[in-house]
Amino acid sequence: MLQQKIWQTFGDQFISTNALIIFSGRRNRLPSLHFMRYNFAKCTEYLSGVIKTKYPEKESVTCEAMATSYINGYILSNISVLADDFESLPDAPFNRHNVKKGKVCLCQYLEPIILRRDVNT
Repeated sequence: MLQQKIWQTFGDQFISTNALIIFSGRRNRLPSLHFMRYNFAKCTEYLSGVIKTKYPEKESVTCEAMATSYINGYILSNISVLADDFESLPDAPFNRHNVKKGKVCLCQYLEPIILRRDVNT
């Protein structure tokens, strides 16, 4: 899928510039490419804190890199959901960060996964 290849190649740059790439219009056969602003910095900062709390021996730079890696992986695996205009994402139980259509933000989705996962998996 083209969108996944673009994200694999440029995902870190998109995250650092707070841009999300979305392909839409597949259902109505009018494909288009959109760039949406998404403040990854807030989610990266929050998730870095979660990782640092879980693994206090890790350096802050390592925690930030791990948080970015989780975000990158989440987007890569859910890029087709994002292309469907966020409709399939769960509604946010509370508003940690503003997300399109009141959907769950990345850190709300990833926090329980990080807390359950072992650092070696």
